[in-house]
Amino acid sequence: MTINFAGSSATARVDANGALRFPIPAASSISGAVRVIGSGSLTPSLLGVLDIDNGSDPVTVGARPAASEFWFPQVANGDGLFTGLALASGDVPANITVEVYPASGGFPKSATVQLDHDQQSARLLGEIVNGVSTQVGGYIHIRSDQPIWAWEIYGSDRIQASGPPL
Repeated sequence: MTINFAGSSATARVDANGALRFPIPAASSISGAVRVIGSGSLTPSLLGVLDIDNGSDPVTVGARPAASEFWFPQVANGDGLFTGLALASGDVPANITVEVYPASGGFPKSATVQLDHDQQSARLLGEIVNGVSTQVGGYIHIRSDQPIWAWEIYGSDRIQASGPPL
């Protein structure tokens, strides 16, 4: 298989039920899509998870199917906490609405993200939706006019958690 991430590329063979470690230099924060492409005369079926490790607390990101609607039940943003969203489109462009509902209920703050085909965006929640600089509690609702992939990571500089979509 070939693995592409943040301008780096590696080709590797992984035996059945095997694992591969793809270390990234820890000099700075890096974001981007991880693309895994099977190769060989018989393109193998791949099933995998991605572990992200900040040096003190790893999280696991599992493979999920593309969908046009997602719910994330956790917002932890500001006062030393962060919430990040990763969005990725498929073969066609996608118009995505991100809504952040407050813990007390009421109307959401929202923003629209447009992704071209085969494009990804990984940003902090406050960079996506204006006015969500400090919020602990509430939830996130994402809608897209095309199937996309979405994931949430939240935490602090000491711990982090992976939030699969519901």
